[in-house]
Amino acid sequence: MAYGRKDYFWGVAPEQSVFGELQNAYTKTKALDIVGGGEGALITYEVSAGYNLHLTGVVLGSDSPGIVRWDIKVDGDFVALGHFDTFANIILGSGGEVFVEGGSELIVNIYNLTEYKSWFTAYVYGFLQQTLV
Repeated sequence: MAYGRKDYFWGVAPEQSVFGELQNAYTKTKALDIVGGGEGALITYEVSAGYNLHLTGVVLGSDSPGIVRWDIKVDGDFVALGHFDTFANIILGSGGEVFVEGGSELIVNIYNLTEYKSWFTAYVYGFLQQTLV
């Protein structure tokens, strides 16, 4: 069917399907109390050698009475940031807009901009893709 396509490997054309022979679903969930004016790393994940992480979405929630700042970093570099009040569903793309290579670290930070201690939750999802040697 797709004989000769450069982007076709073992029946999987990247960007066209969700999971293939060398892909596994990735999800991580965490909840954390953060004091007023404080910050916390809700998600930290170091991608294993031999894999790449394609982060496709982040869901954030809070019982904070005010605005909350969030950011996503890969090896300390900002790749996305924004604000929300009680809930944010951040869709990064079906092909994994945030790409994290093996050996790199993904961090999702939350900054409580209010004076009240608040409860925060994070759920990240995407897929791990095994790299070919």
